[in-house]
Amino acid sequence: MMRFTSPLKSYTYLNNSLTITYIKEGSGELVWKNGNQKRVKIHNNRYVVVNADCGWDYVNRFQEYLDVLSLVISKDLQNQLNYYMEASEIQLLDRPFDQVEGDFFYLEHALNADYNKVGRFLKSIHTNSLFDSFSYLSPEEMTLELYRLLYEETTHVVSSAHRIKVKKKSTQIETFKRLMLAREYIEENLTNPISLQDISEISSLSKYHVYDSFKRVYGKTPHQYINAVKIDKSKALLEKGSLSVAEIAAMLGFSDYSVFSKLFKKINGVAPSKFS
Repeated sequence: MMRFTSPLKSYTYLNNSLTITYIKEGSGELVWKNGNQKRVKIHNNRYVVVNADCGWDYVNRFQEYLDVLSLVISKDLQNQLNYYMEASEIQLLDRPFDQVEGDFFYLEHALNADYNKVGRFLKSIHTNSLFDSFSYLSPEEMTLELYRLLYEETTHVVSSAHRIKVKKKSTQIETFKRLMLAREYIEENLTNPISLQDISEISSLSKYHVYDSFKRVYGKTPHQYINAVKIDKSKALLEKGSLSVAEIAAMLGFSDYSVFSKLFKKINGVAPSKFS
């Protein structure tokens, strides 16, 4: 586990280990070293998981200030944890030190740390690292917990990708990656109008493809998902009590208060003015 705050022009990582990098502030690119020309831009409050099959270069062309947290999980530790997650209680007692080669291929995409358990846990590690009490915490235990969350999330990803109407696993995973881009775009642009055309362009999927696949994976059409997220956020704002219902409706992009009120009541069974 490593955390530092400083300007960093470049950094090369060559070991064959799973790496998880969270950037609290700053920006740059990760460039894969396996010859496939893959690169991922990473910036404020994003994290990326890189599989153990190749090394990578971090490139910061503008030599900007960087606040980063990075964790490395060795292949042996991965295989031990895979075995623990998959074995029965009897197997764990009879053969406690066995290992299992996992067939997971983690999504190598810069993800917003606010929208899933792995990201939020990375943020909590980073926050705790700012205090003296951090020295009393166990890096090994934090790594174990992080991998457990990553394992569970990846299992969910694989399960969700299977709902996409294609047979080839690699195509399912690629489509799911693009749907994740669409979902993040929605989460980050709730105060603006979002059209199916916008989501299609962000995900590089046709309108019907993104509509059908999004519905299969998330159980809602993009429009239904947008409304559900908006109403969920409105509930959190109402509970705080610092804004009026009309202010919350306007903040979430509802130009017509009555539309917001009807949608809120349809989803929650009570009008926003009576919600507490």
